[in-house]
Amino acid sequence: MNKATIILNEFKPAQVIIEKAGAKHEIYMNVQDLVQQLIESMKADDDIEVIEKPTPVVVSPSLPMNTVKYSKLSDETDIVFLNHPEVNVDIRYHNHSFEQVPVPNLVFALFVRNNRIVNKYVFCYKDRFLRDESLLYIFPYANVFEGNGSLCYYNNQEVKDLVQLQTYPMTWLSEPFNDHLYHQGSTNKFNKPLRQILEETQHTKFDYSKLKETGKTFAGWSTSLIVN
Repeated sequence: MNKATIILNEFKPAQVIIEKAGAKHEIYMNVQDLVQQLIESMKADDDIEVIEKPTPVVVSPSLPMNTVKYSKLSDETDIVFLNHPEVNVDIRYHNHSFEQVPVPNLVFALFVRNNRIVNKYVFCYKDRFLRDESLLYIFPYANVFEGNGSLCYYNNQEVKDLVQLQTYPMTWLSEPFNDHLYHQGSTNKFNKPLRQILEETQHTKFDYSKLKETGKTFAGWSTSLIVN
């Protein structure tokens, strides 16, 4: 360990005792030179890069599985964007049940405020993995507004934490379907009544060529919901 001791004397030059590698020697300097040496030493220290430990800027709460984007608004609203890969589900349509109807890849936007879902939206996407540039498509069945993807579905269940939202897609798909907001020729490219589509597609994979384009990308849509 290197060590320097400075002894100031009113009538003599400053005495500097330097200990280095077990050896000790002394030098004498006038106070002006000593001050200059100290200033130069401080300048040298300023050139040394100081690496500070990173500190957290944003820490999200625990989020549901398949969350692809998250935002918190100034009014404490949480927005969770949740993807749901394609799946076959049993669908109840009026008083009839259809088995293993194919549902395409879905992406939901769920707004949670005061432990309640206050807004909910859904669109479809074709890509294997949802990315910012992924194109969005209209939900091909019923109960969804074609323009903005808003769900015509009410559920007043308390949201105790955001992780609970991971069951939302299947909960919604298990609800009975009807013809509300289904428009043959514009909701999808099947150009058939909804009952016929559900009957004919049982136990098959979804045909993505039947989706209707929205002209939106995931990045554009998600950003518009967050900033508006």
